[in-house]
Amino acid sequence: KLTKRKTDNWKTAAEITERLRSLDPIDPVKYDVPLFLYGIELRKGKRAH
Repeated sequence: KLTKRKTDNWKTAAEITERLRSLDPIDPVKYDVPLFLYGIELRKGKRAH
């Protein structure tokens, strides 16, 4: 999991960025678009892979 937080706020975003920094210390925000699209698919009711 990227976070255990249930709220969408700045602290959650900062926590997720820190977790992603462990995957890519130079560019942790390169994962923003895939995570955004994953969230869109979940809201549409489609299964995410």
